[in-house]
Amino acid sequence: MQAPMTPLQAQSKIDGATQSFYCVEGGSGGDDSAAVAMGTLPDFVQVHPEVVTLRDELIADRREMHRNAELSFEEVWTSAFIAQRLTSLGLSPTTGLGAAPAAFRGARISSYAKPAAGTGVTATIVGGGGPGPCLCFRADHDALPIQELPDSKAAAEGYASLNAGVAHMCGHDAHPAMLLAAAKVLMLSPGLRESMRGSVKLLFQPAEVLPCLLLLLLPLAATAARACADLLLGVRRGGEVHD
Repeated sequence: MQAPMTPLQAQSKIDGATQSFYCVEGGSGGDDSAAVAMGTLPDFVQVHPEVVTLRDELIADRREMHRNAELSFEEVWTSAFIAQRLTSLGLSPTTGLGAAPAAFRGARISSYAKPAAGTGVTATIVGGGGPGPCLCFRADHDALPIQELPDSKAAAEGYASLNAGVAHMCGHDAHPAMLLAAAKVLMLSPGLRESMRGSVKLLFQPAEVLPCLLLLLLPLAATAARACADLLLGVRRGGEVHD
């Protein structure tokens, strides 16, 4: 009988799955790069075949969020986009989470103050296979106060940031796109959710890049832990995004 995975092995498995999503999105070695990179995953990582079929949709979602980049605590469009995608999968997302701390709310990194309502989003996928552990997956979705260069690939291909002085330059457009793709695999793959034991909590976190992020992350993590969360894992890309 196979021994249960340790938390470290589970984290490695998620890291491998994250890398597989990145490779499906493009990689850096042409058409063969995805197959080569996927071949380097640990033996216990199994890439679900539905992942490959979501390549174009994952890229489209990432580019749409790249195009509409928003600063920390200002991710109003982004959180609405994420909630709409989750709703389209048959989930019932909770929105308005993680509001800016009162002392920070009046700060003006951009041209307007932080909204009072939070821009975090959560949703829960409940398996049909009976009781089991709850895994919580976190993806951040805020951008940086950086101007995207006019000669960037995003500008050349028509998905550069529409918001002056704000751009996704550290993967926070890819992270929620990957988590949305994972949610779609779990929800729509025939028999997968029905046979899954336990549940999966999706946590889309705003304001990850700010020094005060712990003021936001700790309450959000506590909320997730109260809801279920036997294990809280972060979703991250495995290298430079090329698509």
